Amino acid sequence: MVERIAVRKLAGNTPVLSGFARGSLLLVKLIEAAQTQEEPTALYLDFQGVAVATSSYLRAGVLGFRDHCVKARSNIFPVVANANADIIEELRIALEGRNDAVVVCDLNKNGRASEKRIVGSLDDKQRRTLDLVAQEGEVDAQTLEKNYKKVEPIGATGWNNRLANLAEKALLIESRRGRGKEYRYVMELT
Repeated sequence: MVERIAVRKLAGNTPVLSGFARGSLLLVKLIEAAQTQEEPTALYLDFQGVAVATSSYLRAGVLGFRDHCVKARSNIFPVVANANADIIEELRIALEGRNDAVVVCDLNKNGRASEKRIVGSLDDKQRRTLDLVAQEGEVDAQTLEKNYKKVEPIGATGWNNRLANLAEKALLIESRRGRGKEYRYVMELT
């Protein structure tokens, strides 16, 4: 399932979004607008018509909302959509200090996503793990240990730590399967 929120409209129909305090107001409005989902759902935060969004605004609003969704286990996976190059640069700045990353894309009127990518910083191990999950589809730590023992000689606990870290960034979807957990790439939702 896919949902969409027009950020400009939610922020008072202004093309310039700046400041931590205003970003915090966006966070409150996003929390009010979003409803917990039964199934994992991509929620496009559509920046169409926004000319400027500062890193402090994005940190408080967008990243604050993403963190809220993860902690609340709401099954909502925020994706930044239709952000211009300046907004993407401000988003990178906001993410840098946190060693963090988010999914961004372009979105057409029909809700079809293109130019899907990760913006921010992931270390080599996180990037490699994300690539393997994308390649495998739905996977657990034991499967990664078994299938990639020669390439990445770490145990299931190491894989599980990497997977859990990427799920905390809302880059992976975590599902319970019996006593274990399986993960899939959030890009599958878009």
